[in-house]
Amino acid sequence: MNTRNAPAEAGIDVQRLVRCLPESTKNELLEKLIVGMRAVEDTMAESKGIYGLHLNGSGAEWCELMNGGRFCEWLEPFNDGIIRIDEVTDEFYSANTQTEPEMLERMEQFLRPNDQDQV
Repeated sequence: MNTRNAPAEAGIDVQRLVRCLPESTKNELLEKLIVGMRAVEDTMAESKGIYGLHLNGSGAEWCELMNGGRFCEWLEPFNDGIIRIDEVTDEFYSANTQTEPEMLERMEQFLRPNDQDQV
């Protein structure tokens, strides 16, 4: 199985994977995910969309893929992640009292499974 592109529906149990990772790996992964998501967000802000997405040569504008768009479900996890990162970041900077470990703990919360999802 190609785990790089397979969604959770195809057999990757993201919550289980996160639970099994050592804390240092979680922190490294979380940092890279946030930086990577922000890089994609910046790229989206500097471009109109994606060409070839519909396999017909026409372009798909970002607004079609973002919340409220025609194909928003395609990027729903990305959209939800960016929203959650923004919420936690805003809370962190408004409180301005959290230490780095506390900030990482807050950011990890959106990756943690709910109690009902735990195996």
